[in-house]
Amino acid sequence: VPAIKLSLADLALTRKRFDEALAMYRDLLAQNPRHFVAGNNAAWILSEVKNDPAAALAIVEEVRKARGDRAVAAERLPADFLDTIGVIYAKLNRADLYPEMRATFDAAATRYPTDPRMHLYRGHALAAVGERSK
Repeated sequence: VPAIKLSLADLALTRKRFDEALAMYRDLLAQNPRHFVAGNNAAWILSEVKNDPAAALAIVEEVRKARGDRAVAAERLPADFLDTIGVIYAKLNRADLYPEMRATFDAAATRYPTDPRMHLYRGHALAAVGERSK
């Protein structure tokens, strides 16, 4: 049952049993590639614990595109998922990703105007692309 597996994965994450949690989140994603919570938490573990932000980016991109070729628009994503995307983009520090980061967090800051994380990542992207006056 996916709800039970998610609870067990979350418990493993809370107990810092990261390999166990990651395996369960990956199982959930195999069953439902659009599972935002499993994708978010798997990506976070990969980026922040395993220091593999490239693998984390692959997961969030797959979750966003699970229904077709077009990604789910940033303004339709949960705030915690966007936070993980921001962490991944910042950790990768790749110039080719900053325009996408900027577009994502322009939309996110509009959708979640009181969430400081959206403005933090938007500012990070703006600075990276040389738009420091916004």
